[in-house]
Amino acid sequence: MSTLKYAFICILVLLPVRSGATTADSLYQAAVIQLEWVSVERSLEAFRQVLKADSRYAPAYHQMARLYIRQGRPETRQNAERALKKALRLDPDNLDYQLTTGKLLWAQRYVSNARAWYQRILVQHPDCAEANYWVGYTALDGYLDAKRTVSNSNAHRHFASEALERATTHLTRSIVSDPGFRDAYYRLGLAYLESDHPDSMVHVMEQFLWQYPADKDGLLFSGLAYRALGDWAKADSCFAEAIQYMEPQEQQLITSVAYITEKPAPPPEPDPDVQPAAFDPARERFWREQDPLFLT
Repeated sequence: MSTLKYAFICILVLLPVRSGATTADSLYQAAVIQLEWVSVERSLEAFRQVLKADSRYAPAYHQMARLYIRQGRPETRQNAERALKKALRLDPDNLDYQLTTGKLLWAQRYVSNARAWYQRILVQHPDCAEANYWVGYTALDGYLDAKRTVSNSNAHRHFASEALERATTHLTRSIVSDPGFRDAYYRLGLAYLESDHPDSMVHVMEQFLWQYPADKDGLLFSGLAYRALGDWAKADSCFAEAIQYMEPQEQQLITSVAYITEKPAPPPEPDPDVQPAAFDPARERFWREQDPLFLT
């Protein structure tokens, strides 16, 4: 950060106090400005000062809850829960507070409670991208669990089908509401891949890469989709382009011949009638046996 920019931020932070303006609003604005530049503890103390000026200042409780969640410890998540309850008591209809509560439940690994909470949000805010994403996320997990379970019962197939439909519906709504929501594209692509609809996955990733052409994960997903369609040339092109956007350490890992040759299975023989002329048996074996998204 440049010296001039740092000095400007310091002036903004100190101005309310030096001018004698100790209202909760001015203290809150100063605390928000310094969020990116100071430690979590200093930010927490700044928001405590806001609450000393006004104990009913809901936004300060919310910001403290977000900071406590960021710390990622059981005791700080308990602090976050207490702060969010106070914020919601003061402003129960605030969507941001509701979404942060969902994040906290997820961080606490209360998955079913988090899912129910996000579904509750969608009753009042059906177009909320974040709530749709997490409902779709948990539905996809349910589908993947059902897919891994060996069962031929009608009830099991019905559950899996419903879970998949919920996943694709809510993830699609998330993208419609927020076309730049990266993770929603990834999860929707995965849903189509796992349900044997790689053509739909290709369409989703084309939409995504139109916005983020240099996204390595999006390119890897596209490679998976083309591989599932049997279009080896396009798959290889996507994988090769993805590697170009990786960090050096990632490139070294994903292109390591030594890593590939540790695989026990022999490489498949190239079929000139099906495979492109540039077919590389070692690389193809790698993509067949190693999920290329292991870096994400």
